[in-house]
Amino acid sequence: MQGLIDRISRTRWNYWLGFGVDAFAIVLLMVIALAQHGFSVLKIIESFLAGFIFFTFFEYLVHARLFHSKPRKLTRSFVVGHWGHHKNPKGFDSLPFFFASVLAIILTIIFSQFFLLAGVSSFFSGFLLGYIFYGLFHFLIHHVEWTGGYMGYMQKYHQRHHQNHQKNMGVTSPVWDMIFHTRL
Repeated sequence: MQGLIDRISRTRWNYWLGFGVDAFAIVLLMVIALAQHGFSVLKIIESFLAGFIFFTFFEYLVHARLFHSKPRKLTRSFVVGHWGHHKNPKGFDSLPFFFASVLAIILTIIFSQFFLLAGVSSFFSGFLLGYIFYGLFHFLIHHVEWTGGYMGYMQKYHQRHHQNHQKNMGVTSPVWDMIFHTRL
């Protein structure tokens, strides 16, 4: 089974299908949030934005502490898959198309046992939008030649990561690298 998931994760269709599945999950989670009574639209927007911002920290943490760790039994596919990305930055290595959405829905179910469902579902909706943003951003900095602006800056920033694997772990932002002193 693991071999099948590894093979699927390297295909172009898996890469692009993930964006559609995640967009559907975002809509589903927001519909759930908006259907709840006693939670204002402003609070839903705040939770959504908190999830989006939290994703930037999660992105950094997973990249720095999981993708660049020693492969162990439970983390092998993540680490080896990321090595594949470093070998072929223009490839389509990614998590299985369903992974992020299933994880967000499971976490929504778990956290809704402790917090209001509207806040939790809007938080993970924002989190998934952060994941989509990260995926598109990462694709664009590897597949488009940027000459300036933020995209050009981050493209050079990320290229330095591909030369020094322990630095510049942030893909969409250098903020967490500055905080954790991993900026090159």
